Parts: sequence; structure tokens; C-alpha cells
Amino acid sequence: MINGWVRGIVLAAALATSGCVTTMPQDGPATVAAGEGFSWYFYSTDKRWCDTGMPSLIKIITPPRHGRAEVIMEHVTVDDEDKKCNGRTFKANKIVYEAPRGYKGPDDFVIEVGSQRYVGSSIRAWKRYEYKVIVK
Repeated sequence: MINGWVRGIVLAAALATSGCVTTMPQDGPATVAAGEGFSWYFYSTDKRWCDTGMPSLIKIITPPRHGRAEVIMEHVTVDDEDKKCNGRTFKANKIVYEAPRGYKGPDDFVIEVGSQRYVGSSIRAWKRYEYKVIVK
């Protein structure tokens, strides 16, 4: 599978990466090597109480034409810059993209992410993300 991981927070801030491409659609195209990829977590958090809401829902609206995208739920441990919520573990969904081996060229896919408007809310706010990928 994909080496490394990336964490992201919807309705909060993007965090760190290790051994993988860090990308959000607004950052421009992600550049990956053939056979490699990236992933991005989506979750809602309230740093005042170190509380998390329901895991975000991720729908693949338009799958990649060449690579593979999938949604995976995992337990994530917070590595918080201000240390207040450090070590807290919760469920989060992530989108994982993997470019095919031997392919070089453009790829793209579209997802929609539904996250709680605020922790404790039963209403989800949906946002569309259009990923552009350059496979080298």
C-alpha cells in the first residue's frame, strides 16, 4: 500500500506528513511517482475540550481514470502543536490515492466530504474537493 501518512482536519487546520505527498486540492496538483500515492484524513475537532465529533463521511464522486482511490476509517492519535490534546485517539476517515505502476501523466478525481458543522451537531456540512494529480 502507500508508504507514510498524512493528517488533515476539516474545519480546523492541516497538520504534518511523513513519507508521503501532502496535498489538498487548493494547493495545486499533487506530484507522485508511479506506484506511489498520498492520503489525507478528514475529521472535526473542538480544541477547547479536546473533543471530536462523528467521523467525516467521504464519498468518491468521480473515481480516478488511471489510479485507485479508496476511503479508509482508522484510529488517529492527535499530535497537537499546543500539546493540550496530545495523545487523544479517535476515529477518522481518510481518502487514499495510489498511482498505477508504469503510468506517467495526469490523473484526477472528485470527492465530497461531510463533516459536522460543529462537534455535537447532527447536521453535516458537505464540501467538494477536486484533486489533480501528476504521475511521474
